[in-house]
Amino acid sequence: MTTTTMTNGTLTEQTVNTTPQNTAAPKETCGVPFVDNPRMTARNVFVNYEHGAKPAIADVSLDIGEKEVLAMIGPSGCGKSTFLRCLLHATSLACV
Repeated sequence: MTTTTMTNGTLTEQTVNTTPQNTAAPKETCGVPFVDNPRMTARNVFVNYEHGAKPAIADVSLDIGEKEVLAMIGPSGCGKSTFLRCLLHATSLACV
């Protein structure tokens, strides 16, 4: 996309890349994923809906400590509900 701006009577054209950037790169962990004496532990959780397809969840590990509050936030379709269902054994998926 090309934008045109006028500054002090001078026209300037600038080409702007509007192609979405790849947001699939792994994000850095924020906080401490492991605690001493956890009440619940998840290690290397992978969930696939179809054989050979991109996993819904890939290599997720965390501990939940006693009296700890956990918030899972993220965009729609990132695997929050899938991970919770896996922890609660509320799915017929093979959560490994």
